[in-house]
Amino acid sequence: MGIKVCSGRACTAKGSDSIKEIVVQEFPNNQLDSCKCTGNCHLAPNLFVNDNLVCQVTRENVVEEINRALIENTPNHQNTVEEKDIDDIFKKDLLNDLI
Repeated sequence: MGIKVCSGRACTAKGSDSIKEIVVQEFPNNQLDSCKCTGNCHLAPNLFVNDNLVCQVTRENVVEEINRALIENTPNHQNTVEEKDIDDIFKKDLLNDLI
């Protein structure tokens, strides 16, 4: 299983770093990576479980949400942003960090 936690500014501000710590503790035999902005900042923090988007993850529900995504193999929110738009969002986020 692969888990990718969004490292965008909104997700980081809403606790994605602490979510990563829980994922490492609860799912030690699984690959954990960071990913760039998912384009769902209004639903932050976000992560992917086997390429399925899971939004509004919290410290309290992260284990349940990952297990649910594994069982159902479906995202809890549809990604409404086109793939090409994600790069634009990431570039804007990066540019704002530099200003």
